[in-house]
Order: sequence, then C-alpha cells, then structure tokens
Amino acid sequence: MAHLLRMPSVLAGASEAVLLAWTVEVGDAFAEGDPIAEVETDKALVELEAEESAILGRTLVTGGTKVTVGDPIAVLAEPTDSEDDIAAGAAEADAALGEAGAP
Repeated sequence: MAHLLRMPSVLAGASEAVLLAWTVEVGDAFAEGDPIAEVETDKALVELEAEESAILGRTLVTGGTKVTVGDPIAVLAEPTDSEDDIAAGAAEADAALGEAGAP
C-alpha cells in the first residue's frame, strides 16, 4: 500500500534539511539501502538511503527545498498500487501538513 516517506533526522540535532535532489525518478523501483536523494544540513551533505524496497510513486518536495524533519517528502508505492493509491498517499501528506500548521 502506498505510504509517506518523511524527512528523516539526518544529523543529530538538525531540525531541518535541504532536499538537494532526488537520485531516482518517479516510477523507479529501488531496494533497501539504495541512495534515493541527496540531503544537506548546515553541517554535511548526506545520501538518503531507502529504508525499504519500494517504488517512488510521487515526489512531494522538489530539489532545493528546505524541509522540516518529519514532514512528508514523497509517496512510496508497491508494484500493485494504482495511481489512486498514490493520490491517496499524497492527500495524506496534505492532511499531515495541514495538521502541523493548525493552532
């Protein structure tokens, strides 16, 4: 089932990072441990490695964007997921971001 990939804490104490670039394209499959993005903090440039095998269903953040740790950055999919499943994952991201901004 499609689910969200959130910006991980790439360095201890960092509350945000810049997603410099995706190293996989939407629709590409990748395995656990594969680099899928380049992330930069004020202290280091880090390759973001996949924590699981999946397909990049949709990116929610473009290269060069500063992202708070924990915010959704992509929708990951399984081979059996439809475009509707991926769209539902993106809607979940919108809801999560709306809740984060709520008073």
